[in-house]
Amino acid sequence: MEKVISKRQNWADIAKAFSIILLVSWHADGFHWLFSYLRMPLFFLVSGYFAYNAIHNADAKKFFRDKVGNMMYLYVVWSLIVTVALYIFADRGRVAYHLENWLHILWQPLPTMWFIYALAVAFVICRLLRSLPFVPVLVVSLLLFLVVEINISGNVGFIDKVIKLFPFFWIGLKAPKAVGKAVEVGKVLFPVTFAAYFALAWYGKNIPDSLFGFYYFITALIGIVSVAGLSMFISRFSFAAFLSAIGGATVYIYLMHRPALYYLEGVLKKLDIEFVGLTVLTVLTVVVTCYWVGKWMTNTKGLRHLLSAPWVARKVRVMK
Repeated sequence: MEKVISKRQNWADIAKAFSIILLVSWHADGFHWLFSYLRMPLFFLVSGYFAYNAIHNADAKKFFRDKVGNMMYLYVVWSLIVTVALYIFADRGRVAYHLENWLHILWQPLPTMWFIYALAVAFVICRLLRSLPFVPVLVVSLLLFLVVEINISGNVGFIDKVIKLFPFFWIGLKAPKAVGKAVEVGKVLFPVTFAAYFALAWYGKNIPDSLFGFYYFITALIGIVSVAGLSMFISRFSFAAFLSAIGGATVYIYLMHRPALYYLEGVLKKLDIEFVGLTVLTVLTVVVTCYWVGKWMTNTKGLRHLLSAPWVARKVRVMK
């Protein structure tokens, strides 16, 4: 039994690595919109998959202090760090990073920091709903998803994002066996499911607003099965160990990637460096650098509390 659990967690950590790479890519120059169906739903489903113990087994004090409290601590601290890094020392024209915007982060999150706040909200909602059966909650959340998608305008608000991503978190949390079976299928058929995903993503621009919510959800699920199946397939290879490590350190990468990416791209532009594949190389450089810097910070007195609240044990992985 331990081997099965270890194997499943290994593929899930690898899938988290792919999701953080997609997330960093979203903020890089040259990110392709075809992946927009996949990056955040994948992150939320895998996060829900890992959340069972915290939501079902932890006592209330431990849950709200060590899990939710830790995420909110990191959200507030790093919202300030990102604001300073991208406004005072960078582009003063970025309205989203004016210092006064930091005072509004509880109801208007910064563009690059909203995910950790949304994740904390998802944890709390699932904690409150944990005793309810899977299907009714999923149906209600999907109905809300469809309503939000139909009424959505150019700007997607924070509540809209939470509503759109919650069903994926709930599936990961409450249906781990079904997820595991789907991943086993994806392990064999991922070339086919990837082809289906990209075809659906490409055609999605032709779907009317009234049907797009359902279309988005199905397309995202197919993409998730594809990435997770690929993750399970490559978990047998030695290089997968590093991907798994990246997946286990998503918090470091998520918190630090935006300033790192901003300044690296700025240097490349100043030096007029441009060639085919530069975006991919830039993203991988940022991911690996943030991983190692995060590891170093967690083992450095005076810096570790930038990645973990003072009241939380050093090795808590908040994205898990």
